[in-house]
This record gives sequence, C-alpha cells and structure tokens, in this order.
Amino acid sequence: MKSLLALTLILFFSLPSFCQFQKEAEYPSSQVLRVLLQDQSERYLYFDEENSQIKVANGSHQDIDSLPAPDCEGTFTISSARNDFEETELGVLCYCYTFSDDDGPDFDYQLIDLDGNSMIDFNTFITMDDNHIIDFNKDEFQSTVYNTQSLEVITVESQLKLIEADARHNDEKFYFGHNGKDSILVFDESMSKIKSISFEFESNENIIRLFGASTNASGQTQFYFRVSEIESIFSDALYNKLIDETGSTLEEFDSGFSFYKFEQNLQVLAFGQQGILKYNIQNDEFKTISFPISGFATTFQSGKYSIAKYATISGLLEFFDSDFEISNLAEIESNLDLRLDYFFDDEGNEYLWYSPFSGSSNYSSIYKNNINLQRIENSSEIISSKLQNLPLKLLSIGPFGTEITEVYSMLPTGTHDLDESVFSLSPNPVSNELRISSDQEFESYIIFDNTAKVVQRKSIFVNDFNIDVSQLNPGIYFLRLQSTDNQTEAKKFIKIK
Repeated sequence: MKSLLALTLILFFSLPSFCQFQKEAEYPSSQVLRVLLQDQSERYLYFDEENSQIKVANGSHQDIDSLPAPDCEGTFTISSARNDFEETELGVLCYCYTFSDDDGPDFDYQLIDLDGNSMIDFNTFITMDDNHIIDFNKDEFQSTVYNTQSLEVITVESQLKLIEADARHNDEKFYFGHNGKDSILVFDESMSKIKSISFEFESNENIIRLFGASTNASGQTQFYFRVSEIESIFSDALYNKLIDETGSTLEEFDSGFSFYKFEQNLQVLAFGQQGILKYNIQNDEFKTISFPISGFATTFQSGKYSIAKYATISGLLEFFDSDFEISNLAEIESNLDLRLDYFFDDEGNEYLWYSPFSGSSNYSSIYKNNINLQRIENSSEIISSKLQNLPLKLLSIGPFGTEITEVYSMLPTGTHDLDESVFSLSPNPVSNELRISSDQEFESYIIFDNTAKVVQRKSIFVNDFNIDVSQLNPGIYFLRLQSTDNQTEAKKFIKIK
C-alpha cells in the first residue's frame, strides 16, 4: 500500500484559466475535414447541406472550390480524404447512412473526385490510411486492399475480414483479420502475414467483433485479442473473451471490455456489476472502481488516465490513472452526456479535454498538466488535427443542431506562465491550522476529502487567513479557493495527528 506522502494527487481546479488556443475561423457545418496536399498545403472540406455540396477552403479559410455531394436519402457524412500524388488532387471518402428497423444500418461508401464523380464504390468500407484502403465484401467474405494513392488493387484476401489495428494499443502498425470460422491473422504494415492464431468462432453468420493489442514489454512482441459475437445489432453478445496469441482464453467477461495501454502496461477495462474492473494482463491482477450511488462512470483511453467517474451529489468529475489512483478532479454542470479524450501538441505535450453536454450548458474544457487552460463555449466535442509538417489545429464542433465548427490554433509558446500560483499554504503536512497567503483577495474556500466529499466550506473576502483543520481526520485533502474575480485554484494538503 502506498503511503499518503507518496501519493501524487493533483486537482484539475488548479490555476486561473489561461488561453492557449485562439479562434481563427468558423464554418457553417458540423462536418469539417482538414487535409494535406502533396505540396504540403492544407485544405478544409465542409458539407453545405442546404446546397448539397462539399465545399473546399484553403489554409486561409477562403472557399476556392465546391463539388456536388452524391445523392443520399439518409444522412450524408464526409469521412476522410486522400490526395493523388500524381496530380496533387483530392479524393473525398464519404458515405450515406440509412437505417431500417428490420435490417439495421446500411452504409453506402464512395470515394469521389473533385468533380463529384465516383472513383470507387465500396461494399463495406473498413479503413483508409496513408498506404491502404480496405474494403470488405460480406456476401463473399473477402477483403480487397487498395493502394491509397494509385487506387490499384494490392491483394484480394478470400475468407478474411481485415481490420486496421488501433495505434493507441499497439507499438507498431498492424492489421488484424479473421476468417469467421477458426482463425485470427496478423499482418504487418506491408500487408505480409506474420502470425496465425487458431480460434473457433461459433458462426460466420454472427457479427464478429475483433480488437487487437500488442506489447513488447518483455522485449518480444505479444498479441492479445478481444473477441465477441452477436447474432444481430440488437442482441447481447454471446460471449466476451480475452485471448492471447496461442488462442487460449485468459478471461471471459460478462460485458464488453476495452484495452488500455500506458508505458507498455497493457490492461483491460470492463464494466461489471460492482463497477469498472481493471485486469492487468502482465501480472494477472484485478482491481475495481465502484460506481457512484448517484452518477455514472465511464472508460476512455488517454496517455495517463483511463476512467472518469461523476457524482451528481458533489458535482465533481474524478479521473483515475493507470494504477486506479484518483489523479484529478473537475467541476461540471451536467452528467447527461460526457465526451472526453486527449491530444498532443507539436512538441509532444499531452492535453486532455472534456465536454459535459446538456440542453442548457454546452462547453469544452482543455487542460494541460492539470491546469485549466481554456473553456470553449458552445462546444460539444474537440477534434485534434495534426498534419505532417503543419501546426496542430483544433476543430470545435458545436452542439447538436447548430451546424457550426470553429477552428483554433495554438498561441506562440511563452504567452503565459503555467507555473504561476495564486496562493501558498503552510505547513504541509498540517496538524491544526493552515496558513493561506496570497496577493489576491478570495471570497470563499472549500475543502474536499480524497473521495471528493465536501468537509468544510466558508465565505471569507480576504487574501491572508488561517483555516482550523484540527477536527479533520488524518488523510489527504484538497483546498479550493475562489477569488473575487472568479479565478480558482486548488492544492493538496495532508492532515496528520
């Protein structure tokens, strides 16, 4: 058990908000795609629903071209793009989504040129990266692999459904596949088969869900897979198995689970009856985080964090690291719909954003090193766009129904001091009385324990003052101050006998 003094717990309340991203453009669409051309120039594609057009803007956000969108009786979506290295021309991947109660969703994928002409019609589009486009024919159960630039067919794999591996869970570029009967296969970046795993599927008539992860923590690449089968999109999974590269079942979970990886430490996060279960593959260890009585918990993938838990009573969102220790807290105004993710800037620094979405409050908050950098209003999601040799841009998607996307760029380094602190506290650890000193005047303070429960609250309207903590039980606490100009900061302190 780690000692209290060894724990590193930092609040998301910390420091006043500093603006690190500035708005540079706004598009009248919820579908905006940033792409790179061969000459290293950038383009912004966005869907003009009123005129049924895909419009093209340059790097200065000026419209320079448009193309007719394919006919669609359902929901039209711009998915991705590639550029022709011979002619520096775009190819836009889009799809039309329709849904029926009997058959479920139906997707019609097309790759179109800038005249709106179809370059390829796909059976069931799987993925497109810089090298490969994978198309899957369900009726014939075969995968066709195209060269992304030339659109030439590289290979046709019969009795195989190929899947691109998630880069967050794999050290190298891989493709996974299965034959729907008795085999899982692994391919490297050049599409060469490097491993075959025996595994008996129940039926190729079922919908098979396969996710793979790799680790080379032992110096040798090892693969693990999540395998499940469902009879239809409306039915529960027949099973959810974690298997290794020998085809052996390591664990079977009641519900779906996801891989989580941090510093070569490959874990599995699963929802159970008691809460969120973490299974450490390397040492066969289980840990559980219980659900709040009133609120929710969710899993997500980040460089540091893996679980978020929101308690309605306290209004606090707790973030847990890869060791299941509480690492950060954030105040939010709604628990109806929470989106969160992370991204890296051009220097490799990690940021985390979250967006609590409700009918009355829509915003996204961006954090770096546990500091609240910025709150973007009228935002329901942040998409980071990193193109080779071009600066990072953020796309802020407006709330449902607004059809607005804002583009943000980073301010130059050094425009603010992230290490500036609003107040100091001493002594720490403390037995009886905390001394607070600051150049700013505060109007209130709140003390939370390490379960996010409020244990003390008071209005003050001073800048230097003392807090009696003699009645608190020994443990870890967080002091949050709010200044008269609504800036907030919080710091950890340790109460001893």
